[in-house]
Amino acid sequence: RKRRGLNTETVPTILKNTVDFGLVVGAHIFPASAPSAPDHTWNGLCLCQNHHAAFDRHIIWVKPAPEHEIVFHPKILEDAAKNLATKKFIESTSSKLSPACDLRDKPQPEMFEKRYQYYSEEYEWVGAH
Repeated sequence: RKRRGLNTETVPTILKNTVDFGLVVGAHIFPASAPSAPDHTWNGLCLCQNHHAAFDRHIIWVKPAPEHEIVFHPKILEDAAKNLATKKFIESTSSKLSPACDLRDKPQPEMFEKRYQYYSEEYEWVGAH
């Protein structure tokens, strides 16, 4: 089934003039598998495969709004002290999400809130953020 919202055809449109070499994929914020999850670009992020995997494994948390600050799981930060690859992964990550080129594609804060409710146990580590 072809999705109407976030897919390989809409990612280049969302990125506009950004060069991604086909390495950027669409990642749903509130998962497509969740009941009544909307399949729209504002329920998604454009991420590389590594950041998509980290987001899906709940080791990256994005503050819903307005800053969209990116926070790493404490275990990842600990690992970076002894693992050069993890350190480089963290260093390659922006401190916050880049803004969408088109406001219609801007991630909606409620999608993050629904994600964190849906996966509440996986995000217990976030605490006071």
